[in-house]
Amino acid sequence: MRGGLKAAIAIFLASAAVLAARARVSEAAGQAMTGTVRRPFELSVGQSIDSEGSTLLVVTTAIDYRRLVFFRQPTGYVAEYRIYIEVRDDEGKRVRGEVIEKTVTVTDYDMTRGAGMFSEVTKKIPIGSGDYRVDVSIEVVRTSLKYDSRADVTIYGREQGLFEMSDPVFSTPDNGNAGRKPPPGELSFSVCPGEIPEGYRRLTGDVFMGFEGWILMSWTVLSPVENRTGRGMEAAVKVQDLQKHMRGYTRQTFEVDSEGRGTFCVEMNVDDLPLGFYEVSAAVSIPNSTKKVVKTGTFTMLLGRAMFDRYFEDTLELLGYVADDRDIERLKSIDPDGRVDEWNRHWKSKDPTKTTDLNEELSEFLRRVRFTLENFSRHGPGWKSDMGRVYIQYGAPDNTADHDGPTLGSRLKIWYYYSKGLAFIFEDSMGSGLYRLYDTRSI
Repeated sequence: MRGGLKAAIAIFLASAAVLAARARVSEAAGQAMTGTVRRPFELSVGQSIDSEGSTLLVVTTAIDYRRLVFFRQPTGYVAEYRIYIEVRDDEGKRVRGEVIEKTVTVTDYDMTRGAGMFSEVTKKIPIGSGDYRVDVSIEVVRTSLKYDSRADVTIYGREQGLFEMSDPVFSTPDNGNAGRKPPPGELSFSVCPGEIPEGYRRLTGDVFMGFEGWILMSWTVLSPVENRTGRGMEAAVKVQDLQKHMRGYTRQTFEVDSEGRGTFCVEMNVDDLPLGFYEVSAAVSIPNSTKKVVKTGTFTMLLGRAMFDRYFEDTLELLGYVADDRDIERLKSIDPDGRVDEWNRHWKSKDPTKTTDLNEELSEFLRRVRFTLENFSRHGPGWKSDMGRVYIQYGAPDNTADHDGPTLGSRLKIWYYYSKGLAFIFEDSMGSGLYRLYDTRSI
């Protein structure tokens, strides 16, 4: 059986020389062949409620600076783009259209090429309940560049027998707010004046990166008319990882105002969370009633204090993908209180442009880690998978091949890195979606 696999691989690799002679295949094309397409920009759609109790469609885009084109101007480096939003109902009929113009200005050219820089825009659109398809295009002004993305969303209304609740909004405190971190292992519940309280900022792409802050999650509720009598609402919020391990839970009551509107917040200390995806579920119900509404959302932990405490061995393993043994030994020798500083020192030493605030080397490393979490986490943390390790070490493959394996139900994926003269062969022997590195070949 192993002999059949080797023969199949030999056939597939025989075409590598021909493929290598062709023009370098783009990263997006390579990822499309693996079924893990890198999104042209971050797109999230959800539901909210305005001050009058009307339902809103919330569309948020976040585009990487590297997908824009910056022109030098007297004020700095300037990029302009337009966002086209088209909303269609479940019959395909166009019900709303919006055009938004955005200008981005930076003072340093290196900031335009950083992997961690995004331009974010949020648009709230009044809309009735129903199922919708949201098509979004971004056109870069004075260029031919255009990016497209699509999402589906269901907007709930009281006429459907449900009362209304917005999708979760994730934010984190600004630096000046760092003195009120909630206790470890607890979800701190409160009533908020708005979805993003003063002193907080929304998480770009719902990704947390930091060693001092925490996450605030907020939901806005509009109670049914028959409940607008001052009675309390019950809210239950839980946070789970991808393996459904409970990471936090709280159950509280809160009051809505005379219009039946209320916003509640849950703050979470994330110092003990490892890198990965987390699902947040909020269920709000009316006591002594069958009425209930549930909303879920996800956030990603990309940097956190747990990396240097409970999960320090994981951090050494992850950093070992791109650092040499001397750097790893230096970090291991540091006392726990100094590990964050040593981590920062390590990446500062790798920064190709030390005179700017942006560290391109660290930004690219984190982008790769995030990609592995998004695409290879089906059977555990994506960065620990064989595909994740190769991706973090070498980046996106120049080209890929996807084939049936030599046994029933098995699959092969081959990643080609022409500039490095390497091909990585991954095998899913059981058809479960878990690909393990079978071999590495020179091409």
